[in-house]
Amino acid sequence: MSEFDTVKTQLHQARSTINDAVAITQQAYSSTDDKKSRLEQLGVAATAQALDLALEKLREALEQLASARGETDKAAETLDKVPDTAPIPDVIAILGTTVSTLGTTKISIDTSGESVKGAMEQAQLAGTEGIVNLCHDASSTIDGARQGAQTAINAVNGYQKRLETEAQELEGLSSEASQPRANPTPMSTPQATVSSSRGRTQVSKPHPAADGRATFGTSTSRNYKKTFFDKHPDTEGKVVVHHAVEQKTLKLYQGAVTESEMHSYENLRGIPKGETNNRVHLSAIRMSWNEFYRDNPSPTKQQLLDHATKVDNEYGHQFNPPIR
Repeated sequence: MSEFDTVKTQLHQARSTINDAVAITQQAYSSTDDKKSRLEQLGVAATAQALDLALEKLREALEQLASARGETDKAAETLDKVPDTAPIPDVIAILGTTVSTLGTTKISIDTSGESVKGAMEQAQLAGTEGIVNLCHDASSTIDGARQGAQTAINAVNGYQKRLETEAQELEGLSSEASQPRANPTPMSTPQATVSSSRGRTQVSKPHPAADGRATFGTSTSRNYKKTFFDKHPDTEGKVVVHHAVEQKTLKLYQGAVTESEMHSYENLRGIPKGETNNRVHLSAIRMSWNEFYRDNPSPTKQQLLDHATKVDNEYGHQFNPPIR
């Protein structure tokens, strides 16, 4: 089984756990409705009223679970339609949209869980042990759906990361093969300084975005890693080079940004390798951009830069060199 097939399997499993949650919650709703009707016939108004409130909460939970199921179905169908021959940039963009969709799914599941807990509290006040037990079962299956959604998010994120790394490596190799290696930058230039008789220490200049806003420049090379490390040689081997306005926008919003602007030094960021890169870029920043893509079907160049500035303001102090 390929890695992509594994990702799709995780997504289908998430959909299955949501279906289980819907079935059990529906059972709790139907039983509560029947119990309420019987109590009303017996004239036990106070208990019936408590169960009426429980019904309202269970109805809310079912609505949220229906929304979660719809979002997950849409994501699964989209991935199922991706052909094996699809270009990597297209797959990366689809995976980004899928993560955003699953993020919305998880929020809906969380909300449904809170609603079921509210129903359980009302059933406890009514003293209806059978309804309490059904609500407890519904809550447990919703927890399973929540975990299923998170597992799918992790799988999609991991595969997206691997494809992005692969694409960047291929792009770098292509650029290096097609362009002669420039001579080392003279040490008299502003890009580096010499210090200490014990050896050479290369010190980075501040990044231009540190002045306050994300901007684009122009670049004549697609080898953006070399562009960045020529400016910050002391960070080579220590950081992963990323784009402030993400590369996928070239495909998502064709014409909004030129390739020269995308790979310009001004649009590049260094994020320390390892835990910081995983936590900041592959999780927090990626989720932020995925939300932007979802909410902005046709953004302007300035809107892209404004969001990059927002990301810099939130996370730039962890970059190397720091942005804020």
